[in-house]
Amino acid sequence: GIQELDEPEVTIEERESYWFSNASPKSTISPRFGASFPFSDRGVIHFSYGHFVQIPRFNLLYMNSDFDLGQGTGNVGVIGNADLNPEKTISYEIGLQQLITQNSRMDLTLYIRDIRELTGTRSEEISIFGGVSSYNKLVNSDFAFVKGVVFSLMHQQNNGFTINLDYTFQIAEGTASDP
Repeated sequence: GIQELDEPEVTIEERESYWFSNASPKSTISPRFGASFPFSDRGVIHFSYGHFVQIPRFNLLYMNSDFDLGQGTGNVGVIGNADLNPEKTISYEIGLQQLITQNSRMDLTLYIRDIRELTGTRSEEISIFGGVSSYNKLVNSDFAFVKGVVFSLMHQQNNGFTINLDYTFQIAEGTASDP
């Protein structure tokens, strides 16, 4: 409800026409494909490819929806963004599954994930009050790249007990990464 210095003399209703905008509709297609091929009576090669999407967390969409910003100078807060795009992941996977004995099997899988449209803070500050203060807005700005391998051994004993041994090694890199 505060008028900027360079803003024309207009009513609140007229200001609301350019202060606020509706979120745009979002739609996406998520193709996925997977297949496996036996190469012997004891082994299978499998692979998959897929596009996956996820709606951003609701607290990011509606964070500080009342625009309750501080009164000081400098950066006075962060606001959410109801117009965030869905987060997208493209995933590739190839693996080998081999029967070792009648009761034991081994599975080795390599994977890559390319993750885009993650939510981050807008790098430029949005000026208010004639440039004395500013705030940041959440936008789709971050990305990540993950590659890894999963090794699994499974042994099922005759008395009904099963033993699993799994090991995963992965490297994940991205913007604004935090362990």
